[in-house]
Amino acid sequence: MLTGAQTAARFGRAPGRGITSPSMPPGDVARVIAFGGTGKAIVTHHRNVFDPPEIMASNADHAASLAQLPITATSVEGWARLFNAALTRD
Repeated sequence: MLTGAQTAARFGRAPGRGITSPSMPPGDVARVIAFGGTGKAIVTHHRNVFDPPEIMASNADHAASLAQLPITATSVEGWARLFNAALTRD
């Protein structure tokens, strides 16, 4: 499991620049991504996922899952490289 800072660091490798990931309370996250709505559903989802930290831990057998799925796993850095143009502002 990557922390926000670790995820930001891996995203930053693709465009070759630093990216920061400040810690934000759920209400602030909701205001940023609510697109003019109230953000209530975003806050509720965020709290349901992040308030009990054990939920963010995964005991999934990723190798078994990938054996059943017709996909190739992509790292955070690899995903950022694929979508670098969309993630980068000039």
